[in-house]
Amino acid sequence: NGYTLKISNKQHETGRYRLSVRGLKDARIAVLGLADAGAPLDVPSDSLRSFRVFVSAPQSVFGEHHDRDSVHFRFVVTDTADGTTVRDETSFRGPAR
Repeated sequence: NGYTLKISNKQHETGRYRLSVRGLKDARIAVLGLADAGAPLDVPSDSLRSFRVFVSAPQSVFGEHHDRDSVHFRFVVTDTADGTTVRDETSFRGPAR
């Protein structure tokens, strides 16, 4: 699944952020343009930056609910300078049935 994640940095210096997901067991994330998914996301001062994020997860995330076509999870963005976090809930869609 592909997502566009937008981070707004209203500080007067470049912001560095870590991206993770919660509620989607064994999920893997990849950020377009970054070789290491664990690398910080840099956002210049006083700006908004978009990141193209891809999330993959095994079929087992649907658990006993094999009839469901999506599972809710959260993106978590953490400011590496002060630990502030922002969470955003979204859905992970499974393969078409």
